[in-house]
Amino acid sequence: MPEPLTAQALCEHNWQYNKPARATASVRICATCHTIDGEDLMRTLNEYAHEQRLPGNPTGAVIEIIERGRTTDGTLAGSIITPDEVRINGQPLLIAADEPITIHEINVRSGDLVCVTLTLIARRVIIAAEDDLS
Repeated sequence: MPEPLTAQALCEHNWQYNKPARATASVRICATCHTIDGEDLMRTLNEYAHEQRLPGNPTGAVIEIIERGRTTDGTLAGSIITPDEVRINGQPLLIAADEPITIHEINVRSGDLVCVTLTLIARRVIIAAEDDLS
């Protein structure tokens, strides 16, 4: 007995590239029957896996040294802050209470870098070759 025809079997596939939210790659999906092009999907996944193995371009970190729950004002006492939280790229970190936060001298010239020294409490420190991390 022959198999019944499905909507996908009757579709002439109107392929369009679709990029799901938060995805870095797009795949071909039929706009009519929503079939995913499996061969294109596997090629995309393979390219994505290869990209993940390549070193990324390093960027500078966003360092926030803040006093939580506080806004400054125009008064003498209101303009002083006592930082109690450090964040790197938005991630709050544990800092040692007895170690100072040092912000190195900032010279305003083209090409100068801003450097910060922090003593942080580490959960784990790994010193290894990159390919040995797994």
